[in-house]
Amino acid sequence: MNLNNLQMNTVKMPMQAVSFGQSVKNQRNFAQDSFSPSENNNKNDINNAYKSYASPAFKSLFARRESIIPNYQYVKDGTELPRGVMVYVNPDTELVLGSEFEFDLNDKELKKKLSKLRDGQFLSVGREGDIRTPSEDRLVSRIHLLIGKKDNKIVVEDRSTNGTQIIYRKINENEFVRNVGNDGRPIDKTYLKNSKQVRYFLNQNISSGMYTRRFEDYVRIMQNAHAIAYKGISGKDLWYKKHDRLLIMDPYQIRGDSDSLYSNYREKSRKVERIAEILNDSYRTDNEDVTQVYLDGISLHGLPKNRETYHIYPKGIYMEEYFRQMYRTSCEAISLINSNAPKSQILNKIAEHYQYAVNARPFYQINNSLFMNEVNTLLNRAGLHSMPHNILDHAAQRLQSGSFKKYFSDLYECTKLE
Repeated sequence: MNLNNLQMNTVKMPMQAVSFGQSVKNQRNFAQDSFSPSENNNKNDINNAYKSYASPAFKSLFARRESIIPNYQYVKDGTELPRGVMVYVNPDTELVLGSEFEFDLNDKELKKKLSKLRDGQFLSVGREGDIRTPSEDRLVSRIHLLIGKKDNKIVVEDRSTNGTQIIYRKINENEFVRNVGNDGRPIDKTYLKNSKQVRYFLNQNISSGMYTRRFEDYVRIMQNAHAIAYKGISGKDLWYKKHDRLLIMDPYQIRGDSDSLYSNYREKSRKVERIAEILNDSYRTDNEDVTQVYLDGISLHGLPKNRETYHIYPKGIYMEEYFRQMYRTSCEAISLINSNAPKSQILNKIAEHYQYAVNARPFYQINNSLFMNEVNTLLNRAGLHSMPHNILDHAAQRLQSGSFKKYFSDLYECTKLE
């Protein structure tokens, strides 16, 4: 089965109506064409939206409301605001209005406007609000949101037709890089912007049920997430092109049947060896024999291999096996999250999912950041904090499954990214 030519029914992705059509090859311009609302989407950021501030129409509406306002300061990522109810929100929150308009409550200009409000006063947000959003996005209501202060805390009320999501905890660059300096490749605003868009895309598909609906849908979602990570929703935010002219990228494209890749990171391998010794794992860097990492559901010849400090990835012919296990573990992770399962179970399942993904390395580039975005999206939906990349990929490639789950959980407990 060629994953790059999946025959799929026409479905609707939550951010835009998307026809999957005949094959992935025919959908090559998805992120640039179908995904971006219009050529004028450069306006789709809050700084440009503030340029169309109207004079605030101050009104008082809290007097007629209950004294106890629901607290939405510490909710799971992807939570939708209740309609017609004023709620407290964390001032560091970002909201998503309509298809993709990002409304950052921590924006300096917004904070300046809010500082001038008295208790019981508010500003409206929308296509015709005091804070005006881009008119091209028809999923944003004319008056979509009210924002104001109550007891010196930020409160918002969703008055929209299509809803408002709370997402995007602040992304820490250590979620993506193994070491300070990132080997000379800077983590800049474009990289973080694309990562935020990937998380929004994943959150939308999880909320809609598409992420766990069918195997084919999951593969397609990860291909599109890969394209967004590479060039953003607009198709113009090419972080990799900017920082590495020699890097050849083909968004969506899963490695071919005969492709065989290997890596050799001596220092990182020795760090994993020290972890292996603590966890009584068999991995050793002086082992001249080829050893395998045993993963359920993967045929013997498709298992990842190690020899000394070298790691050998499975050939492309085994990508379907890996994607099927990635799909299985993603479904199981969402089921655990939705059932409020114990944290230990959720962490073990996310670790299992990540180990399949990072050993598959299904794309030629942009694998680690893509799957760290997926990991932290799942953690945040479970109400858990984000975790750093550190040497997770090297550990997943060298430790046996049980040992890696222990390392993953230990790293989560020992490090907290805000």
